[in-house]
Amino acid sequence: MTHEIELEGYYPKIFGSPMRMLCLGTKASYGMEVLHFRRGTGWDGLALDVTFTLDPQAEGTTVLADAGDTVAVPPAATAQATNSGSVTVRGVRDGVQCISCNIPYLVLNHAPVPGQQTDPAESVWKQYADKLIPAGGSTGQVLAKASAQDMDLYWADGTTTQTETTPHMLTNAGRSKKKAIVSFVDDDCRSEAYTVLFPLVQELGMPYTVACPAGLMGKTGRMTVEQLQEMARSGVTVACHTMTETDMEQDTPETLEATLQQFEAEMRRWGIRGVRSYAYVNGRYKADCLNTVKKHFDLGLTVEKGVNQIPYESCRMKRVEVFPKNKSYTLEDVKAWVDKTVQDGGWLILMTHAWYTTFDAAQLKELVGYIRASGAELMDLYDALDATGNVVEAGDYQKPGADAAEPFFVVDADGRAWTNALENLRPADGITNVGAALQSGYVISTATGKAIKTSDTGFRVTQPVDVTSAAQVLVTAWAYTGFALYSFFDAAGTCLAVKAADADYAAGGNTLTRQAVAVPQGAATLIVAGNLYQALPAVRLVSAANLVQQVKSMTVAWHANYVLKISGSTVNYASENRRISEKVAAAAGDTYRLSCSANWNNALYVIYAADNSVLACRQAPNNAAGEVLTDFAVTMPENTAYFRVAANLEIQPESYAVARYTTRIAAKAPVLTVAAVRTLLDILRAGTYTQSQQSAIQNLENALLIID
Repeated sequence: MTHEIELEGYYPKIFGSPMRMLCLGTKASYGMEVLHFRRGTGWDGLALDVTFTLDPQAEGTTVLADAGDTVAVPPAATAQATNSGSVTVRGVRDGVQCISCNIPYLVLNHAPVPGQQTDPAESVWKQYADKLIPAGGSTGQVLAKASAQDMDLYWADGTTTQTETTPHMLTNAGRSKKKAIVSFVDDDCRSEAYTVLFPLVQELGMPYTVACPAGLMGKTGRMTVEQLQEMARSGVTVACHTMTETDMEQDTPETLEATLQQFEAEMRRWGIRGVRSYAYVNGRYKADCLNTVKKHFDLGLTVEKGVNQIPYESCRMKRVEVFPKNKSYTLEDVKAWVDKTVQDGGWLILMTHAWYTTFDAAQLKELVGYIRASGAELMDLYDALDATGNVVEAGDYQKPGADAAEPFFVVDADGRAWTNALENLRPADGITNVGAALQSGYVISTATGKAIKTSDTGFRVTQPVDVTSAAQVLVTAWAYTGFALYSFFDAAGTCLAVKAADADYAAGGNTLTRQAVAVPQGAATLIVAGNLYQALPAVRLVSAANLVQQVKSMTVAWHANYVLKISGSTVNYASENRRISEKVAAAAGDTYRLSCSANWNNALYVIYAADNSVLACRQAPNNAAGEVLTDFAVTMPENTAYFRVAANLEIQPESYAVARYTTRIAAKAPVLTVAAVRTLLDILRAGTYTQSQQSAIQNLENALLIID
C-alpha cells in the first residue's frame, strides 16, 4: 500500500486519510507499505532521509528516499504493535539538515488466524462497519457476538443503558491540549491585504491566513499572483475563496466540484501548497455541497459568530469579524470574545477584510497585544487544526449530534468518539436537512409574519419551506426586537403563528440554534430569519415517527390553609386539608398533566399572565363532593406566565400532582466508552472481509486501535 504524503514546510499532509497519522499495517508484517513524498515549500533540491522510530525509547531505523522520493517501510518499523511510532523526514544538503518534519504512525495488532468460528451475529457493530463500506463493496462477514453489557453505550445527555457516569477518554491521539487559541483569516485577497495587512503581519510576527479567490488574482483592486507567492513564502497560509467569489447557494455538488478542482490546479501552478480550508463566500453554504467541501478541505469557515469547541464542526467553523463594514462591532466587543475564549477555552477564529474602510491598523496592533497578554495562544489556522482538530471524521458532524440528518463518526482531539451511525438506533430517521434558498435584505414582520424588504443586505430570510410532512422543525434563527424569528402559514397564505424576538440589537438579539418547534395544525409553510453576521437561518424537518413524548413529574411546594378562587386570588381557609401550590412557571403551548381538586365553587387550577391577570381556570361544583381531576392534560394559552393548582385532602387524600409533557427526538448521539470500542475491535478482528472492504474497515481500525 502506498501512502501519499505532501511535504509542505514543517507540516506534512497525508492524502486520502481521515486521520493525521499513518497506519503501517499489522505487527510483524512488512514489504507492502511504501511512502511516497510530494515536495512542497522548503523541500526542493534536498536529499531525503526517513527515520522510523517504533517506540520513543527505541533507536530508529533510517532509510534513504530513492530518486522518485519513495521509501519502503523497513521490517523494524512494524516489528510490534504501537500507537506511538514516528516517521521523521529530513531534507539534507551537503550533509547539513535544512528542514525536517514528523509524522506519527501506528501499527495494528495482528488479526487472529481464522479457525473455528462462531455463528454470524447481526450486531450493532457489524451494521456500523457495513455502513463504512464504499458503494459497490460486498457485505462483510462479522463472526462475533456482543452482549448488551459489552456495548456499554453512553448518551450525549449523560444517561446510559446501565449506569450514570462520565465517558472515558479513548486516546489523546497525539494531540496537545490547548486551552485557548486565536487565529486570523483575511478574506478576498484585495490589494490592501498586501499593502496594508502584510507589513503589519511581518512587523508583529503573527500568523495569518488569506482567503484567495484564485480567478480574480491580478484583476483591478486585487493582489497579484507574485504578491500571494511572496506572502506564502513568508509563512502566510492560504484558504480557498472559490475562483471568482461565487457563493455556494448558486452551486450544485457537480459545479462546486469543478470550481474546487480549478482552484487547486491554480494553486499547484503557482507553487502554493497546503491549502486546507474553504472560507465560504458571504458565509453561505448548503448541506448537499458539504461532502464536496470535505473531499478537498479539512475546514469550512462560516461567518457565524462563536468560539469553536472540541469536537469541531469542521464544515461549519465559526468566525468573529473584526472591523465590520457596518461598524456594528467595536474593538471592545472583539476583546470580549477573546476573554470568553480564555475563560471557557476553545478556538476563536477572527475574520478581517483589509480593504474595508473600517479596517484599523492601530487597533489591530492593540488587539494582537491584548491577545498575547490574555494567555490565549496566537496560532496559524493550520497549526491550530493540527494541534486540536478532529483526528477522524466521517460524515457531516454537527452539534448537538442527536438531530443530525446524516450519519457521522468522529474521534476528537481529546480522544472521545462520537457517532450517530449505530444503525439499529435509527438516529437519522425522519430528520431532513432543508437546503432552503435565502433572500438577502429581508426581515420578518411581527405584524403579518411575512418577509419584508430592508436596506441592510446582511439580513436573510428563507424561501418558504414545506412543513406538511413534519411534526416538528429544528430552527436556527436570529432577530431582534421589532422583528420575528420565524412564522408559519397555511396553504392559503394565512399566517398561523409568529415568534417575535424580545431582545434588542444592543443586547445581541435572540439566537435560536436548532430550536425544536412544534408545527401548528394546518401549517403548510415556514419562513425563518437570520443575519449574515449573527446566525444564518436554517431548518430541519422532524417526522412524527421520530418524536417520543415524555412526562416529567415536578415537585411543587404547597401552602396549607388556603383555597384558590376563580378570580385568581388565594384566600386563607381554616383547615389544613386545603392546599394550594406555589407559582409554577409556564409558557404558551406547554402541556402539563394535573391532578387537583376543589369544592364549593373554588378553583382547581388558575392560569395567569405576567401581570397576574387570569387567562383560564376550572371551577369546582358548588357542593361538598366538588371535583377531582386525575392526570388531566392542560395546554397553556397565549401569554401564559405561570399557574397554580389546589387540593382538598378530604376528597383527594393524595393531594395535587404536577407533571410536564415534553417531546424529544427519539435518537441520541452516543459517546463510545473504552469497553464499547474494545468490543467493536474484537468483532472486527474476528471478521473476514473482501479486498474491496479493506480500506474502509482499516479507517475504523486505525481510529479505535489507538487505545490498544
